[in-house]
Amino acid sequence: ILHRLLGEGITIFLSTSYLDEAERCRRVGLLHRGKLLAAGSPETVRSLFPGTLLSVRSGEPRRAAAALRQAFPGSSVGLFGDRVHFGGRDLPDPAPAVAAALTGAGVPFESVLPVPPSLEDVFISVLGEGGRGAA
Repeated sequence: ILHRLLGEGITIFLSTSYLDEAERCRRVGLLHRGKLLAAGSPETVRSLFPGTLLSVRSGEPRRAAAALRQAFPGSSVGLFGDRVHFGGRDLPDPAPAVAAALTGAGVPFESVLPVPPSLEDVFISVLGEGGRGAA
């Protein structure tokens, strides 16, 4: 039904907490506590992610996330299944530093690879900035 309505030129306003659903929209707005944090096309909003985003694959993702939060206060850290997304905006080449922090904390990991940010990564990052937003 939604695709048919869109084809007829009807604007659809969708409210969702599932940001993977929002990825399919033409325009999105990230809201938190009634404040617009960012708005634009999904591509535009994803481009607001500062720095490099890394995906850390670990058999112990909660321990990995905790170790990264401790080693890099203020960085963006989010759990995604068996992976941890890490955004180190102040690190020019974060992969070696992340691997060293995990090794130093005794957290096993299989890989640390750069990935494109999702809307959820941007949302977590903006909230980490105190919700100042970039709208």
